[in-house]
Amino acid sequence: MSDPTLDFVDFIGSVPREEAIRRFAHVAAASHYGDFFLNNFEIECTDHHVDLSLSETIQLVILPEGQGEDEGVTTLTLHRDQTVATLKWQCNDLLPVLPSTTGLTFIAQDDELGDIGCFSFLSDDLNGYRAADTPVNERIVREIEQDSDTGLPAIKLAIDVATTPMDVEAAIKEKNIMVAAAFVAVYERTGKVEDIDVAIDAQFNLIDMTPIGHEDLPTYLGTLSSLYRTRYERTRDKKDAKKAIAAQRRAVHFTDQGHPTLASTTGFLGVAYTVYFDATQRRAELDTGIAAFREAIALDPTDVVSRMNLTLALEKRFEAFVRPQDLEEALQICRATLEQVRESDDHTRLPQSLDRLAGLLHCRYKYMGRAEDTEEGISYMREAIALLDEDDPALTPMLCNFGVFLINCHTLGGRLVDLEEAITVTQRAIILAGDTSIDLAKAHNILGIAFLLRYDHTKRVSDVEEAVECGSRSVDSTVPGDPSLPVHLSNFGVFLTNLFSATNALPHLERAISVQEKAIEMTEEGTPSMSFRRGSLAETLHTLFNHTGELADIDRAIDCVRKANDDRLPSRADKTTYLHNLGIFLGERFQLTEETSDLEACLVAHREVIQETPTTSSLLANRLLNLGLFLVTAHEATSDIEHLQEAISCFERAATSRFGPPKKRFANARQWIKLASTIDHPSLITAYDTAINLLAVVGGLEQTIERRHESLSDISNLALDAAAAAFELDRIDKAVEWLEEGRCLVWNQLMDLRGSVEELRAYDKDLAERVFNVSQALDKAGSRKSGGNSSEGLQLSLQQKATSQGESLQHLKLANEWEELLQTVQSIPGFANFLQPTSMASLASKLPEDGPVVIINVHRSRCDAIALMAGSEEPLHIPLDDFSFEMAEQMRRDLQHGLSSVGIRARSVDAEHPLKPESEDLVDRAMKPLPRAQNNPNHTFQTVLGQLWTYVVQPILMNLGFSPSHDPGRIWWCPTGPLSFLPIHAAGIYNPTYNPSVSVSDYAVSSYTPTISSLANSWERSSRAHSSPTGIALISQTNTPGLPSLPSTASEIAFIQAQAQDHGVQTFVLAEEQATTEATIASMEQCSWIHFACHAYQDISNPLDSGFHLHDDLLKLSTIIKGKPGTSQESPAEFAFLSACQTSAGDVTLSEEAVHLAAGMLAAGYSSVVATMWAIPDLYAPMVAKHFYTDIFDRENGSLDGSKTAYALHHAMRSLREQLGDSPYSFLAWVPYVHLGL
Repeated sequence: MSDPTLDFVDFIGSVPREEAIRRFAHVAAASHYGDFFLNNFEIECTDHHVDLSLSETIQLVILPEGQGEDEGVTTLTLHRDQTVATLKWQCNDLLPVLPSTTGLTFIAQDDELGDIGCFSFLSDDLNGYRAADTPVNERIVREIEQDSDTGLPAIKLAIDVATTPMDVEAAIKEKNIMVAAAFVAVYERTGKVEDIDVAIDAQFNLIDMTPIGHEDLPTYLGTLSSLYRTRYERTRDKKDAKKAIAAQRRAVHFTDQGHPTLASTTGFLGVAYTVYFDATQRRAELDTGIAAFREAIALDPTDVVSRMNLTLALEKRFEAFVRPQDLEEALQICRATLEQVRESDDHTRLPQSLDRLAGLLHCRYKYMGRAEDTEEGISYMREAIALLDEDDPALTPMLCNFGVFLINCHTLGGRLVDLEEAITVTQRAIILAGDTSIDLAKAHNILGIAFLLRYDHTKRVSDVEEAVECGSRSVDSTVPGDPSLPVHLSNFGVFLTNLFSATNALPHLERAISVQEKAIEMTEEGTPSMSFRRGSLAETLHTLFNHTGELADIDRAIDCVRKANDDRLPSRADKTTYLHNLGIFLGERFQLTEETSDLEACLVAHREVIQETPTTSSLLANRLLNLGLFLVTAHEATSDIEHLQEAISCFERAATSRFGPPKKRFANARQWIKLASTIDHPSLITAYDTAINLLAVVGGLEQTIERRHESLSDISNLALDAAAAAFELDRIDKAVEWLEEGRCLVWNQLMDLRGSVEELRAYDKDLAERVFNVSQALDKAGSRKSGGNSSEGLQLSLQQKATSQGESLQHLKLANEWEELLQTVQSIPGFANFLQPTSMASLASKLPEDGPVVIINVHRSRCDAIALMAGSEEPLHIPLDDFSFEMAEQMRRDLQHGLSSVGIRARSVDAEHPLKPESEDLVDRAMKPLPRAQNNPNHTFQTVLGQLWTYVVQPILMNLGFSPSHDPGRIWWCPTGPLSFLPIHAAGIYNPTYNPSVSVSDYAVSSYTPTISSLANSWERSSRAHSSPTGIALISQTNTPGLPSLPSTASEIAFIQAQAQDHGVQTFVLAEEQATTEATIASMEQCSWIHFACHAYQDISNPLDSGFHLHDDLLKLSTIIKGKPGTSQESPAEFAFLSACQTSAGDVTLSEEAVHLAAGMLAAGYSSVVATMWAIPDLYAPMVAKHFYTDIFDRENGSLDGSKTAYALHHAMRSLREQLGDSPYSFLAWVPYVHLGL
């Protein structure tokens, strides 16, 4: 028969348990009713009726009610009894009543009169006969009165009822079976102990009524043992674990020798003893369980379940009593069993077998550090999960286990991809679990741990906020009484503690202490769990001490962590963690009390921790950092130089390791540099090399471009520090290389991804194709939008988060594949330098021959310039002894103040009175009108530009041998620090009293380059270009929806179009509503040149969201980069004129990353760009364009030549200066224009 319990699972949750049990009793009774028959049917008309007296037969129609498929209408024919004087009709047919019949309706019918009477037997009537415990033989009578309306007489129906008694014992037995099975199913959904209690009571009653010797008794006892084990898992009541053993022992005892179930029954006795070991931690119980498993396997060598359980027990004995032979035996058994399952026809056990082997391999990796075990284990987990359907109940817990596996792999191996995948698979587990699964709380807890670990990598507050959200849901979805509740509470406290550290919001810390103290109250003393609880609370108390500085708080933390370390811990790794924390706490207490014993104990603890931490552990970098810092503290207290030598060793070991969070390794490199500089240690150059190399890891390709900029925001000045140190050491080559490798990292990565693979293609076509495809995919992944801010991220649905996380995981895998491909290529003879940082000599060999490239390093300790010239092996070092970082910063502030005083941020409109202080507010090619100041801004410009000339530009030009010329040569500026925001190209003496005036434009045509590499790449790309420019795209917006009008853009574009057409140059014009983002991207693919005349937008917080305001939307830099305009062979991107505002403004917090539109256009593939440092007046923008394009078309027979754009801008600015003369606002008109690239 079908299992009716499955139909009741949903029903049970909606009614009281007692009602559900009563319903099961009813169902069971119905299955064991006796026989039920009706016969001897008789209809009697108690009053004489003329018409009926003529009827020889009466029809009796019987209509049953119920759920049975076999039930149907029955019609009996009753004949006139002529032996009596009254009107009576009879029939002796036998009619069985089915158990499913819940009611009967009898309708008496006459051929002439139709229905003459209707009688009913209700459910209670029928059930009363069925439930009788003795046979029933009686006649029942139903009567209806005379109907005055129809004239029908009073009629009686008489029927004989005959039944056999119900099998009460069988019914009770079946009720208990159904109740036990149903409430187990309900418990699996709800996790409520009361449900498993009902199941145990029912199973116990079932056993109680089953006689000894009955064939089902061992099965019933085994089920009872399983139920006791289930309840123990929830309540941790040792009595249940002991009762499980007793029940299973009886099951084995009552199973006959040779019975086919004896092996499995014996195996489950082993399970019961293993569970009891978890409760007692006594080895005797575990040994007995292992012996039971071995006996079960001896009885049935094909018993897969007992084999798997034996490996679990052996693993427990290995972990508890350090018996390596147990782990090796478990692996051997598991491998053999997996092979056995693979070769069999029944693969139902294959997922569990794979899962078990993966768990054993992970255990061996955790304790023995065998890296190959990790890869093998992960492959088995993936195979197991792939075998399960989405609706398989085993999938959710298996995904949770896989998440834990990946988290541990990350902790031990430091691979970020493991952590990202842990988040992905656990999010999937939560989606599959639904709101009522008992796995839900566990999955949220695991996910919270993963987010917290990722926070250690990213330091993004959104990650720790996600961890707290997961922790809260984990606690909320844990049912009362669940033994995992203290675990979830404790971890929730850890998440809250880290959120406090990230936000400094004290309520988070107060709540963290509260929930962790509650977790301790719920945990049994003397258990490993208590160690974990105290260890977590100790970290929170330490955080509290950092906030308060109170000695009592650090004392409490030390006491707590000592107790945690004294308790029995399951692994050495846990003890090492608490010992590490103890060392930190003691060291910080020494700093407060100067108690020498604390410092000594601190160093002893940290040294032991380092010895116990695997070299592949992601924790090692942080532990070495802490030891190094406390060694420095020890030197300060003792003046023992050996402490500093040991500290340098610690920092160096961590910084040069391949494992651990990049920011932790970078922090070690920073400390290494600091200490090596202090004591003139010979490793200083190596320290800087290491730190510079780590910049690319901190801002790694696995992140979006947005996230990379975010990661580099507080460390991007490292290259300037390194260069200053190189100058002190007279290592000019290192200064150049470090400035190149450590600046504009994100743009350099982008150019690497877009680099040519033609040489590699000639060597290995397939490998080159793989490099190309992965680089394209990484390029696209990096340009995608990162997750929103923390509040937006928390509001996303779990499905949206899972989708975003899936993209992040795929991105990370691409980055790992890219690194592997680079290693493969670089191992090929002749390709060792493929996409490697370029040496100074190599850079110099790839530079344009038109003039020098000057790098200016502005550092707090010194300022220097380096000039590189094509073909010259040695750079020219020019110390700028009279210049300083403070001067540069003051000049930047003065210029910013001067611009702000006249409301300058963008391109402005005032046709009647351009750039005059008495005019109305000006509208510019930005987003809004800005007020004008009353002071003449020229004074600020004269001062700043004069200082730039005197202290920076003139010394450089003099050292390079430049002199004034009517046909000046080229010079490229590569400034750093605050100098990046100053107009070096306009430096000069413009004071009217100084006659004649002098400026850099008298000596050279100035251009800028973010890095030497970007210029070298552009030069190399242009040198091998074989196609001519394909035309110019002209994009204009006079009236952008929602922004001020820019009327001059129309005349600007019209002039350029006319000039181009006169010289036979193709144009592609997009104006007003035609200038959409899609159409503009298409034009960039078709044309080598592009000219934007519109509003621009600079997003400092997210540079990739900067862009150009078009008719339908903002054309973002990320979209332009994604479009790869510079990669077409038929139409290579050559030149972009950004006639908008702030297109080369940059961000002070990322001064070394050149996060502005102009640099972005270079990174997108354009060889040359004209941009603006601040507002450009709308009136004069067409004048600049006219002078610029007139110069372009007057050269080279009117063709487009990107190499001449710097000269064209140079002449355009001279023309505009002559036109404006010495007007008060003339500097605002021409100074902002800059040329970048070739």
